[in-house]
Amino acid sequence: MRIAAAIFAAFGLALLAGCTGAGKLIRERAAPEFDCPPEAIEVAPLQFGYRARGCGKEAVYVVQRGKATRDSDIRRATDDPPALPIDRVPGTDSIDIR
Repeated sequence: MRIAAAIFAAFGLALLAGCTGAGKLIRERAAPEFDCPPEAIEVAPLQFGYRARGCGKEAVYVVQRGKATRDSDIRRATDDPPALPIDRVPGTDSIDIR
């Protein structure tokens, strides 16, 4: 049981370290493209890639082989998230949609 817990903890730490490294790579890549200091750029994971946002701009990046690459146009950042996720319809129950 201790071995399984140790393996699970090691996997979790490796995953966390990988996410932290990706954020740093993306900030370093986005900073000159956004004309923004790296510490002012927020990085959020997406289903496929990461969204970088800072200094009023945002773009999507992917990280492969230790290199961050922009995967979208740089656009003006949207400050407000949508009211509902795209897969939800107001006034309906997600279990009983017909």
